[in-house]
Order: sequence, then structure tokens, then C-alpha cells
Amino acid sequence: MTLAGPPLYGAEPCALSGRVFAGRYQVLGALARGGMAEVYLARQTGMEGFEKLVALKCIADRHAGDEYFLAMFLDEARTAADLRHPNIVQTLEVGVDQERAFIAMEFLHGASLSRVLKALARDGGAVPVDVALHVAREAAIGLHAAHTKADLQGRPRGIVHRDVSPQNIFLTVDGVAKIVDFGIAKAHDRSIETTAGGLKGKLPYMSPEQLEGEDIDARADQFALGVVLWEMVVGRQLFRRDTEAKTMDAVRACVLPPPSTLRSVPPALDGVLARALAKSREQRFPDCAAFAAALERLEEGLGVAVRPSRVAAFLHQALDDDTKPGTPATLGAPPDQSATPRASGPSSVDPSAPTLTHGSRLSATEAAAVRRRAPLVAAAATALVGALLGVVLLWPDAAPAGGQGDRRAALDGTDAGADTASAPLDAASTPAAAVAPVVPDAGLEVAASADAGEPRRTDARPVRPKKTHAPPDQETPAAVAPAGEGTLWFKDVDPYYVAVVDGVAIGPTPRRHRVGAGAHRVELRAPETNAVVLTREVDVPAGSTLPIAAR
Repeated sequence: MTLAGPPLYGAEPCALSGRVFAGRYQVLGALARGGMAEVYLARQTGMEGFEKLVALKCIADRHAGDEYFLAMFLDEARTAADLRHPNIVQTLEVGVDQERAFIAMEFLHGASLSRVLKALARDGGAVPVDVALHVAREAAIGLHAAHTKADLQGRPRGIVHRDVSPQNIFLTVDGVAKIVDFGIAKAHDRSIETTAGGLKGKLPYMSPEQLEGEDIDARADQFALGVVLWEMVVGRQLFRRDTEAKTMDAVRACVLPPPSTLRSVPPALDGVLARALAKSREQRFPDCAAFAAALERLEEGLGVAVRPSRVAAFLHQALDDDTKPGTPATLGAPPDQSATPRASGPSSVDPSAPTLTHGSRLSATEAAAVRRRAPLVAAAATALVGALLGVVLLWPDAAPAGGQGDRRAALDGTDAGADTASAPLDAASTPAAAVAPVVPDAGLEVAASADAGEPRRTDARPVRPKKTHAPPDQETPAAVAPAGEGTLWFKDVDPYYVAVVDGVAIGPTPRRHRVGAGAHRVELRAPETNAVVLTREVDVPAGSTLPIAAR
């Protein structure tokens, strides 16, 4: 069959549309193509009308007879084939049809964490602490399952993912976090090593020992997940700098600004992250299970039981900026020149910096209303193909307007309202000048998972963030604040500052922060020196947005 009308879940008609693999996987369209493999949306059929969607990854025709590429392809399949865990994407079948190798994989609905962080970064937001802890804990549990997997003889397989990053953590619309893409994983039963002697993974998420080419173990994945968690709660990248060399230097130095000095997060999180991100692996948690247990204790300390429905509501809210009703939006595949640098050998690259913009969001209540009006058609063929796959989110044609709901469920847990607990800013606060904005997809053009972990890279020159010169009344309006509240809009992007409201640091700019209507004292401080750049007494009318900028 061929596709008629709009592409189904982002799958484009292709030469293989209608072909049936192994008598049960009917190709519906192409989702992604890489140097080594191609990924298709397929319908699995069975007895009595059984059918479901799957992602079908096939070795590219041009490599069909290449034993080396076939070995790499099958290594990937072998590594992930028997990893059956709720927090790991599932491989359904590995086979050969008409001399063409394929992997049938679980078809997921949702978006990569990378895509979510990119959406939040446009508004200077971060993942709410409770959601971040829950997502990181589920990812840690999934990683531990992979790390401790044994073969059929009971021997440890020694699996290390080696590429834990926001691109390879997937959030489903049901609120479940899954680890994807074991394309460059280390395992004792791999027949070959990818780019032997080269770096494997993404530089900003490598542990110091991985960066130095040492033999690594599961604690390298723990370190990478610690970086991801830090970035989720802070809203900025930890180690990434404007060149590959500087990024490597930052990883080697392993300087960790405590998150509580940058955002309103529990100080106990500082200690947990300091351990997971210890420069010496001997000082980290013994395994990801212990890391997950520490995160669970932090969750319990918040006094709120985080359920998948909370993560699902956050996902809907976070991605509303980037979707228009009835219009497909690519949520998993990085756009051109928007992928995190991933090391596969020596090279020099300058990742681009983001352009930060603002868009309105649905409240959790409005998102729930959307789901009641029409089912969310959101699908991502991810599985082992990670960031390269087309993850598509289709929203209903109509959405309720102006619902107030629980606005405290803001994307940035520090900005829920004027009474949000925050740590006072003082001169002893850890400088954050070198911390880059979180845009996991900014930088180089990369072909990732469909190439079994060996990306094609192109140099990209740095692009400075664009400043918005339009007057305030031409800016994209924010969601209406609840009665009795207004919004402070801290607009500075490049350079950014630390925003302070009534003596309390609320985090780096750009950001929006709701406050009670009335008089407030606002400051902007330089992140390196803590010097006051701007001091202003303002009066915030109820229901209005007041822009604040250094100049």
C-alpha cells in the first residue's frame, strides 16, 4: 500500500511502501535514512485481524552485501534484543527478508527529552523538580537493568550504553521514561567495536574517564545521567562550551555548580548530584540502582507522589509551544544544524548557540481538556534509532481558549508564583557564567542511530543568539496570569543575567516569573561577579506582563 493524504506519523511514501517483511511487517512509509540503515513505519499483522504499529529498521541497500556493516547492524540488535524492561525501548524481532536484515522495534508515542528541553529553553524554563527526579529515576532503573543483564548462560554481558543523553531518553504520552539507542553500547558479546580507538558518545555527557579513552563501566552511564538531571533542573547545559576543545576541558575539570545556587531546588539534590557527578568514578554511587534509590528518597522528601500522569501532563504542556493544531511537528529528529556534537574520533567543531524565543503554553488543565476533546495522535518511531527518527506530535484541530486551571503547574518549577521558595542570592553563590543554555539539539548536523552510532559530522560556525528588537506590544503574548497576579518578563538573552525579585534569586534570564500584583523590587546581576547590573522598583498590574531588560 502507499500513503494517501498527509504523511502518517511523519512517514513519507517510499519505494518500500507496501512491502511486507517476514510475512507480517507491512511498510507504511519512511521515517529516517542514515548512512548505514533506514527506518520505516510498519504495520504488524497477525491472526484474527491483529495489528499494531512498529518501527522497522533495515540495513541500507548499498550495504546489504557488506559484512562489516552487517556485523555492526547485528551487534546493535544483539545488544538490545533481550533487554526487556519498562524503561528500555523493546526490540521485537531481528530477521532477514530477501537477503535484507531488519530489526522490528517498539513504536513509541511521545517525544525525546532533548526535544522537551529545547522547547523549555526558548523561555528560559526548566523541568519541574518532581518531574525531573521521576524521569531520572526511571532512566536510572532502566540503565541498571541493562548493566546487570546476563546472557543465556548466566554470564554478565557487561553492557554500558555509552551515549546517555537527552536525545536517548524518551518520554511517552503515558508519562514513562525509556532509554533508547544502544547503537554504540559496549558489551562483551559484540563481534566488533565501532571506530576502535575513537571517542564514542556525545562530548557534553561523557564522564572524564570516557573522555580520556579509559576502559569504562556502568558508572560512566551514571555520570551521563547525572549531567542530564542537572540540566533538567537548572535549564542550562553543564559542560558544553562554544568549541569542542573547551567542552572537553570542562568535562576534565568537572566543576559542578550546585543546582540550588541557580534554581529553587531542594539543597539535598546538590549532594546527590555531587556524588553521581564525582570526577573519580570510585566516589560515585556503586551502581545506577543506588542512584535511583537516592532520587526516590528525594522524591519522597518533596511530599508528593509523582505519578506517570504528572509527567504526561508536563509533556503536553511543554510541547504545546512547538505545535499548531492539526500540524505535524518533528519532535524527535533534530532539524538541520541542530544536533548535539557526538564524538566518533578526533575533530574540531564549533556548536551553534540557540536563538531564544517565547511562545504561549497550555496549562495542565487546558492540556487535559484537549485530551478529553480528542485523542492525542502523537507517535515516535524511536526504539534503537534514537534522535534520528521522526517523532511526530499531532494536536487536535481545536483547543479550549483561556482556561485558567492550575497555573502553578508551570514548566519551570521555580516560577510557579511569588511565594515559591527560592534561595537568596549572595556573593558566595557559585558562578554560572560558563554554563551554556540547554539546547541539546544545537550544533552540528549528525546522523546518529541509523548509522549504528557512527555519525556524519559537518562543522558549524558559532551563531550568536538573536536579540529581539520588536516593541513589547509586538512580542508573543504570554498566557494570561490568574487574577491578582502579574508576570515579570526578564528578556535578556545575550548576555544573560541572574534575575532577582524582592531579594530572591529566581534564576537565569530569559524567563517569565509570576508575582502578586503590586510593588516589587527587581534586579539583574552578572553571573560571574554577582555585580548588580540593574535595580528597579516596579508596579505590576494584575493580569499584565511587564518586560524587564538591562538595556
